[in-house]
Amino acid sequence: MGITPIDDQASGLRRLFSPLGGSAQGWPVVHAFCCPARPAVAAPLVQSLVHAWADQGQCLAWVDELDLARREQWPWPCPVRYDLGQSLLGHVPLSASLRALDERVWFATARQMHEVGSQRDWPLSRRLLDSGVVFDAVCVSVEPQALRAWSAYGVGIHHTVVVDNQAADVQAAIDWMARVPSACVASWRLLVTGPEPADPGELDALVQAAAALLGQPVQLLGPVAAQWKGGSLNQALPGLERLRRVLVDRLVLS
Repeated sequence: MGITPIDDQASGLRRLFSPLGGSAQGWPVVHAFCCPARPAVAAPLVQSLVHAWADQGQCLAWVDELDLARREQWPWPCPVRYDLGQSLLGHVPLSASLRALDERVWFATARQMHEVGSQRDWPLSRRLLDSGVVFDAVCVSVEPQALRAWSAYGVGIHHTVVVDNQAADVQAAIDWMARVPSACVASWRLLVTGPEPADPGELDALVQAAAALLGQPVQLLGPVAAQWKGGSLNQALPGLERLRRVLVDRLVLS
């Protein structure tokens, strides 16, 4: 069930999020995407990914954590009145913070997740199970400096970190990864950009060290020829499109 463009948004959401019981499909998986060196990169990358997966028939909840001051003027896809954190705190219904963009994509901002404790009721992925829509996945544009209880999204989050192939940048990304509670991580992957490193063995060694530090394997994707460190986000879009194609080919949403 979805809301078509001719439906009234308010009445459609009231129907959509009426108590309908659980689905036999299981909880939607959660994929989180982060670029610690330039957080705003996650916004257009996830936007492109979500619509590509929707075109393949997936139904997605798209969550954007990025603070307005750090998103480099990249716009939201629609006006937003309530934050997802307000819904998870019980201040407003979940339907008030999720906006239908079309029949397969729902959008929410999540800049107030720091207020959501790890023990509060059901996480987002479980609540979506009762929404009346069969969501295949939750895709999060991660703000790397944000404080949040990762468990508020669900258990077993699949993390993808975008990083330049320079050793210092990879190490900084690994340092960020180490701060994510392991109990909430289902998998790690590093999406490495740039030309072939001068010393591929150094990159492999860093990835192996990361796996030992994190206590689980780290999948290495790339390097992908994609420039995103300089210039505007619009100038980075050709490179981000190459990253999107790699992720669509390599990630399994369900």
